[in-house]
Amino acid sequence: MTINSFIEYLKFKWKARGRHGIHSPFVYAFVEDVIQERKKLPVVNTIEFPGIPERYALLLKRMVMYYRLELQTKWPDDPTINGDTLLLLTEAAAEWFRYADKYFHLLQHNSAVFIPDIHQTALHTTAWNNICRHPKVMMSIDLYGAGLVFFRNEFKEKQHFVLKHP
Repeated sequence: MTINSFIEYLKFKWKARGRHGIHSPFVYAFVEDVIQERKKLPVVNTIEFPGIPERYALLLKRMVMYYRLELQTKWPDDPTINGDTLLLLTEAAAEWFRYADKYFHLLQHNSAVFIPDIHQTALHTTAWNNICRHPKVMMSIDLYGAGLVFFRNEFKEKQHFVLKHP
């Protein structure tokens, strides 16, 4: 664990919330049904996420089932990305914002991007914060070991959540 990741972990522990105190119905349902697994969903075990810790791999599988998302593990070459897509961003942190500028405008309604290791180093944290400030990102969720950004038409103002993930 680097000094940066330790400091970010302390900040995370201070700010992280469960479902209580969350005023967004979308995030409340995300915590309740996806993170805490209150809603029993079939999990597709054929999907593998090399290099992703098991707890986040399970979260990704549950997200795919809960939101009925199509999983893409790399940026597509086509000029558009269909809605209902979950992109897994595994490139180096230095590339994150460059990819965000290049591709986020292509994401349609009901898409999400999963970014692992958002607080591993100071560069990761800076890249994550820049992605959260990206004009197309209206909701971000910090789970400490990973980050999620959502692209949904019903989000009218930017929101950032720091959530506990068991």
